[in-house]
Amino acid sequence: MVVSGPVLLILGIAGLFTGYFYTARPVALKYRGIGVPVVFFVMGPLMVIGSYFVQIAGLNPVVFLASLPVGCLVGAILYANEYRDVYHDRLHGIASPAIFWEEKRPVLFITS
Repeated sequence: MVVSGPVLLILGIAGLFTGYFYTARPVALKYRGIGVPVVFFVMGPLMVIGSYFVQIAGLNPVVFLASLPVGCLVGAILYANEYRDVYHDRLHGIASPAIFWEEKRPVLFITS
């Protein structure tokens, strides 16, 4: 049985669009500070719902809930990876959640 239809087409187009325009101009999602949320959406709900749809040929709202931890894990890994590039990204005008939160975190002064 071949699974096709508008749902799979929409999921595929969304995945292609975000995959290509993650760094490609003129959209460049990563450089606008929305790379982590986009990766959360694509690697979590989009991929899990797409996988479920291909196997079952249907949709279920519980699958969306099950996809959230996957998206959170991938987003956290990406955030940690971007955090080490804060200095370079700031020099080149790249916006990222790591830069935003790095400026907001409290500074801890330890004195002996």
